[in-house]
Amino acid sequence: MYKELNLCLIIIIAAFKGYRSECKITEEQLDNCFHDAMFLGNLDSIVPSNEDEMNHHCSTINGGVNCARDYSASCLTGFPQQVAGMVLTNMGLHMDSRCNKPSERAEFLENVKCFLPKEKMKPLHVCGDKHTKFMEIASKMSKEEAHLAFTCCAYQVFKHCVLTNTIQICSEGHAQYWDEIFEEVASEAVTFACSDFDSVDKCAAKLKPEDWAKIKTIDEATDPAVWAHNMRTPIKFMLEMINKFHMDS
Repeated sequence: MYKELNLCLIIIIAAFKGYRSECKITEEQLDNCFHDAMFLGNLDSIVPSNEDEMNHHCSTINGGVNCARDYSASCLTGFPQQVAGMVLTNMGLHMDSRCNKPSERAEFLENVKCFLPKEKMKPLHVCGDKHTKFMEIASKMSKEEAHLAFTCCAYQVFKHCVLTNTIQICSEGHAQYWDEIFEEVASEAVTFACSDFDSVDKCAAKLKPEDWAKIKTIDEATDPAVWAHNMRTPIKFMLEMINKFHMDS
């Protein structure tokens, strides 16, 4: 369930300023990092069903997280780096527990069984694809538009999409398991940066109607052409927003 973790990082960092000119990590390298760290939206990711596959899962995800940490340390400053630090630290702690504590390792393997065969995860990948489209829209907003509120609400709708589809594919109990992961990894950063838009209900009530309509149109769409974006990860749009809203310190 790592696309939601990466996307939380992306939607929050993208709306703020702080990018180091001495950054040495290329956009392509960063794209590969986020792709490796994705569980949702990465069609190459496995749904582990045994210990060997679990080892592969842990190695791949941890490699992506460590690469993202390097990016944060060398390429971000100020508030973006602060928020990224929250998410990445929590991701690291969660992965340490998931991969190295026998009880949590077994719990994860038990909870992903219902995603097998992995083709059953297609609706969850669609949730991720739609979120990337939200990010594309946010990256094209002007400085005067509510880009932060939009990205916060895009995350809330993405989370709701994942949980709703998990109930349909698996059960409410499985959805609760993933909801707890959302909370464990992302809630601190969401509270910090999105306190006015920390639920779908708040977004429906507070986001500008025209912006909420854009999100809902994509969220409710069944035609892939509506959310087509031709990107593997949302990182390109993240970088575009950092550059657009960057202010020299």
